[in-house]
Formats: sequence, C-alpha cells, structure tokens
Amino acid sequence: QVTDQISYGVDRFDPVMLHGQNLYNLWGWSFMRGEPDQAAYERLIVLQSEKRIYFFLSVNNARPDVQALFNDLHLDLINTGFSAYISKDVIEPGTYHIGILVKYQANGKIYYTVTDKRIIRTPNKLHLLSP
Repeated sequence: QVTDQISYGVDRFDPVMLHGQNLYNLWGWSFMRGEPDQAAYERLIVLQSEKRIYFFLSVNNARPDVQALFNDLHLDLINTGFSAYISKDVIEPGTYHIGILVKYQANGKIYYTVTDKRIIRTPNKLHLLSP
C-alpha cells in the first residue's frame, strides 16, 4: 500500500569496506506519522527501476536530530535512523528510485513510499542523485 504517512530523509550514500567487501551504505531516517510505537515497524530499502526491483534490510540508528526536529509531534523518534548496505555487484546497471517499505510486525501490513532520490548504477560504481 503506497502511503503518504511515511516521513523520511535520505542523507548520505557512502562507499565502505565491510568484511573485505566494497559496499555502499545508505543513511537516512523514516517514521510513520501518528504512530506512537515506531519499534513496531520493520523497514526495508527498495531500489526500483523500470525492469528490476531490489530489497535491502536496514538497521535502526539513533537520530537525536530527528527527535529534536519533530519534537512537536510528541512521538518517540530517537531510533528512526536507518542504514542499509548495498553491493553494486548485485545490481544491474540502470537508474533506481529509492523507496522505503515499512512493515507493521503485529499483522504484516505493509506501507510504501518512493523518495525523491535515485541511485544510478554505472559499470564501475553507484551514485546518489538528488532532485
């Protein structure tokens, strides 16, 4: 279900070396507006082109800046940061829209939004594009 209930920000896309692998780490934050228990949701990063779609697990990170920015919402947003490791070797060349898929763990209901950012896979690397 595509929704506008997800607030998000895609902050950085950094090349990293992890366990001998050249990867990219996508950093950002997202949360379900109006939801008091953000921990009830699992988040995946989606890369989607016209021909292909890829899903990447993300891990939660503390984001006190997000909590401060949206303090007027009176929600616990401290752990709304995410990071996801992406390998260029598993992605075919092309342009991919970055999406955020949020799954409510209690009943499996899925929410989805497409961000305003894209990743381009060239023969040699990945690039983050902003609008």
